[in-house]
Amino acid sequence: MSQPTVIVVGPFDAGAGGVITFQKNLTERSSLKERWNFSRFSTSRPPKKKTSDNYSYGALLNSGLRRTLSGIGVTGWHISTFPAVLKRRGAQVIQVQSSDFYNFWEGMIYVSQAKALGVPAVIRFGGDFRHFYDVSTPRSRRLITKLLTFPDAIIVQSQGWKDYFSTLTDADRLHIVGNAVLPPPPMPDRSTRGMPRALFICTHDAKRKGVDAVIEMAPSLRGKAKLVFVAAGEHVCQRVEEAGLTDVIELNGTVDRETMPRLYAESDILLLPSFSEGFPNSMLEGMAAGLAFVGAPVGAVPEVITDGVEGLLVPPGDAAALTKATLRVVEDRAFRERLGAASYHKVSTEYELDTMFSRFDRIWKTVLKG
Repeated sequence: MSQPTVIVVGPFDAGAGGVITFQKNLTERSSLKERWNFSRFSTSRPPKKKTSDNYSYGALLNSGLRRTLSGIGVTGWHISTFPAVLKRRGAQVIQVQSSDFYNFWEGMIYVSQAKALGVPAVIRFGGDFRHFYDVSTPRSRRLITKLLTFPDAIIVQSQGWKDYFSTLTDADRLHIVGNAVLPPPPMPDRSTRGMPRALFICTHDAKRKGVDAVIEMAPSLRGKAKLVFVAAGEHVCQRVEEAGLTDVIELNGTVDRETMPRLYAESDILLLPSFSEGFPNSMLEGMAAGLAFVGAPVGAVPEVITDGVEGLLVPPGDAAALTKATLRVVEDRAFRERLGAASYHKVSTEYELDTMFSRFDRIWKTVLKG
């Protein structure tokens, strides 16, 4: 008997951050590929040139008219060809990666097309859906809640998000599947290292990731620690250089996924002072490398990180609290190593890839049965 086909709909470009990690983990690295035939349908658009403010509807215009028109054309092509792709590939289930603002509406179009063709549809949400819903007009909110009745199953990344979505739609269709990592290698030996290194991954949305607080904190770390920025865009690099912080902050642009394990292993602390998160892959990847965590209790973070056990939690946007927590971890090696060891233990025992992703197998089988 042939394996059932799942079409995985979402971005597959290298700039998709944690989303591309999830998509590749699902389709390439998990044991699910032994039971399901994965077929990709990429929704990637041309990359933006300006990525310092990549949030809300206005982000669509970040890179000028030419890129905006190109992006609209690419998305229009994706939507117009999707029904034919479903038929040609013999899809039995689709899983759509969605989030907020225009990504929500686009994702729901794919769900609607699949449902019209009798194909069960599962949608997985990331991003800051709460903010998206809160700033929407009353008419848009009504449409959002109506569209949330369309998918056969809705996947969220934490209990907190399930509780929130339960206020908008039927809780029986909500399922929690967090992110996960491959079994981690042995934790690096950091006992003989000198100045600690704190890793901050800007991604394509540095402002939402809390870059302002990190830059404000930087002078306090001079001579005590090195801040390592990854995926630092032109705007962030310019700010760091103009502030005279290049002796404290090591600037790295976008790096490939194969380079990230080395950067985690060379670091001691992971900074994630974001204003919003779903279930950040970087958190799990840092824990798998034995990093102490310092960040904000947003999204799934407080369900994974216990304050004072695997890391320290501080309010988003609070540069003073971030500085105090980071200095505590920087200046107390024994405390830092305890946090890192606890992180490594938790991710190894609770967030291993096949253990977590087995939930997808149950969800897809359930929607197939109808």
